[in-house]
Amino acid sequence: MSRSFLVALALVAPTFLAANPTVANDLAAAHDDAVALRTSADNLQMLARTPMKYSFEAHSTELARARKYADAIAVRLNRLNAERDSETPAQREQIDLMQARLVDAVRNIDVAIQAFNHRNTTASLYSPAYQNRVKNLVKDAQALANPTSANQTSAD
Repeated sequence: MSRSFLVALALVAPTFLAANPTVANDLAAAHDDAVALRTSADNLQMLARTPMKYSFEAHSTELARARKYADAIAVRLNRLNAERDSETPAQREQIDLMQARLVDAVRNIDVAIQAFNHRNTTASLYSPAYQNRVKNLVKDAQALANPTSANQTSAD
């Protein structure tokens, strides 16, 4: 092989790695789920601002929807972690960042659900635990849906 061919191959090889359609598709789907989670979190925040205006069931439905999106993201990220060898460094970094942010989002969803279920009354929607977790979930979901932003996860 000629030296120029080897140099050209070395320059083109990273393109083949970046073009893995499975990784790109799963990463795009995880991002779509993150955007859906952000929308769900925004809906929860709207519901939490005026809890008496909306039914207890509306809060329950939106919490379940948020958890469903978080679970879908987790499934995709687990599949992506199994494909680690065929990912570019930038894709690995994005996946790792999404995974860290997802942990925070799930923790906030779970604590919001616990606060919500604590009394099974509309009064539980006014509790600081519920209100704070919804607020933190919004921050986490926004960060999760924006993979290029700096570490913007919520504090407990």
